[in-house]
Amino acid sequence: MRFRPGEPPEPVVTGIPSATIHNGGRIAFGPDRMLHAGTGDAGNAALAQDRGSLGGKILRVTPDGDVPDDNPFDGSPVWSLGHRNVQGLAWDADGRMWASEFGPDRDDEINRVEAGGSYGWPIVTGRSG
Repeated sequence: MRFRPGEPPEPVVTGIPSATIHNGGRIAFGPDRMLHAGTGDAGNAALAQDRGSLGGKILRVTPDGDVPDDNPFDGSPVWSLGHRNVQGLAWDADGRMWASEFGPDRDDEINRVEAGGSYGWPIVTGRSG
């Protein structure tokens, strides 16, 4: 949602599934000046690998909510997929994105995120190698 004084809230990205669990929710502007949003799978693990769903993803849009031309999947806000429940986003001094997410009972993860990458959920959780 975009909030401007004296105006009603305005949706920036719509269609993100929600539930009582796995709602993700971290948003941050990256060094590329794009808005990034970590989403959870809303308790439906299959959504994480489904490119047609915005659940279980890291999304990347312009500040106005448009899809940047250089996103990895044409016309899609999806930057990366295969996430369970993204809780943190950060960038290092070299501009590389890192994300933290909760595992099911343990196996929380910190991943260096690359455009178009799949981070394994629900097949892989925690250490993958």
